[in-house]
Amino acid sequence: MSLIPADRHKFETGIGYATDVGPRLQFSWEMPWVNRYGHSMTNSLFLSSPEQTFEGEYRMPLADPLKDSYVLEYGVAIVDDDDETSNETTVRFGREWKFDNGWQQKIYLGASYDDFTIASDTGQVFLLYPGVSWTRTRTRPKAFPMWGDRQKLTVEYGNQIWGSDENFVWTQFDTNWIRSIGNNHRFVARAGIGNLDTDNFHGMPNSKRFYAGGDSSVRGYSYESLSPEDDDGDDEGGSSLLTSSLEYDYRLTGDWWGAAFYDAGNAFDGWDALELKTAAGMGIRWISPVGPIRLDIAHPFDDDDNDYRIHFSIGPEF
Repeated sequence: MSLIPADRHKFETGIGYATDVGPRLQFSWEMPWVNRYGHSMTNSLFLSSPEQTFEGEYRMPLADPLKDSYVLEYGVAIVDDDDETSNETTVRFGREWKFDNGWQQKIYLGASYDDFTIASDTGQVFLLYPGVSWTRTRTRPKAFPMWGDRQKLTVEYGNQIWGSDENFVWTQFDTNWIRSIGNNHRFVARAGIGNLDTDNFHGMPNSKRFYAGGDSSVRGYSYESLSPEDDDGDDEGGSSLLTSSLEYDYRLTGDWWGAAFYDAGNAFDGWDALELKTAAGMGIRWISPVGPIRLDIAHPFDDDDNDYRIHFSIGPEF
């Protein structure tokens, strides 16, 4: 038996489209093995009209290299959208555990610097925060799951005591479920909840504020268009988030499916200001050679200016 070393470098490119961000490109560079200690590195560049993001990860395995490792994450995100401009740099270092039951736990220390303008808020803010996250994703098959679920809970805490410009507790939980009856009936449900507790909301960057609306949120409303507004009517994000969706898919023929759905959600300033926006619609799903393609037409029930909105996206649901 002879062994052949894996390629030292792997490169991938991808192209996609979504009504949220328009055309998008992705370039990735992976080094599965950097040195004799089993370190690995991955870098990815995402390009779209409103947002350009560079993300990287350097992984250092420990005694059980498949389940236990140190991880250094770094990235730069540049956003130039209607009511928002942002230039954020982020670094996180932590330890990651993968358990036999499929759950993944990560404990980390993060730091970010953001020069931002959001509606009438302008500032430069440095945040230093410990965080913890738990994630599990299960799907079968992967291309267009007939069964699966994804859970993710993240909690981050910043305090001026250790050098963060702002005190805050940021929490977000997302859950997605796919179940089916036979080979022709498929049900998709998802929900998300988030909360930002801080004594200076207007000094917080966009990455810690909440918005709703868009392809993977409340369809019928444009991307991140649901949020509290300032005195000039510009979206400034909210300190709380609640979204939910129910969808039924029926196989029309072969790889073509029809869909009917109902979405609800919003971002708002505190739970006492909870006011959900709702929408319903129908769509088409095609399991194409490049991945699932989704086309939805949604009617918003709480938007007097628009009777419907078209959503189009390519790629897996989670």
